[in-house]
Amino acid sequence: MSEHDSDWLKSARQLKAQTLPLRLHVDVAVIGAGIAGMTAALRLKEAGRSVAVFEMNQLGQGETGHTTAQVTEILDISYRQLEKNLGLEGSRRIAQSVILANAEIKRMVDRLQIDCDHQDVPGFLFSERRKISKLSGKRSRPLSARV
Repeated sequence: MSEHDSDWLKSARQLKAQTLPLRLHVDVAVIGAGIAGMTAALRLKEAGRSVAVFEMNQLGQGETGHTTAQVTEILDISYRQLEKNLGLEGSRRIAQSVILANAEIKRMVDRLQIDCDHQDVPGFLFSERRKISKLSGKRSRPLSARV
């Protein structure tokens, strides 16, 4: 571990994966053992599929291990830009999928009793620029109230 590792990596228990046989038959092979890969594998297994997860390093220590583990409705692109690119209906669909995904994460944490300190807290989007070129002057409603 280095000084730049996330608190998540520093505090996580190391999991040892078993080595798979050279010849293996499964319904689905999942590449990557981060949050997305392990969630996909779990959902497939619950649906009755046989699954193998392949990870070239340690479980959960790639992209997942270097995140803040923050689940948010804020995307890398603004919803205003999404609406410009995809139209109102396209941006609404993306917003709805984000809301549903966040709710599913909470349900999974509760159902599987995952000890991860999951909690709902307010989120804020801010700019590091001193001058903001355009403000609407309106207070924004929560995303879930707009879709």
